[in-house]
Amino acid sequence: MKYPELGTTALAKRVGCTQQTAWTVLKRFLSDRTEEDLKDYQRHKADVFDSVSMRALESITDAKLRKASAASLMMVAGTATDKAQILSGLPTGMEVHVLLDMAAMIRGDKG
Repeated sequence: MKYPELGTTALAKRVGCTQQTAWTVLKRFLSDRTEEDLKDYQRHKADVFDSVSMRALESITDAKLRKASAASLMMVAGTATDKAQILSGLPTGMEVHVLLDMAAMIRGDKG
């Protein structure tokens, strides 16, 4: 765990939730998983979200695009993609003004 030295009370204070919430989350998560499972997940979170994004995008079909549920799939894919970018230390988007400034620099415009 990220803070294995902390008890439930200290952990709750550190993450900003109630002690009951911290205890419930830890009990639920660790009930059928080991601490090594948690560490493994923490090391590979970006890969997990990339996989979710890919699976969501692959499951979109023409038939689903005609239904409202396709919007949900796009939301999952977009959210998972953004999360993977963030976890990889990459930006989730680039502002248009940044692109214009870069183009001007490439052209040699003074500005």
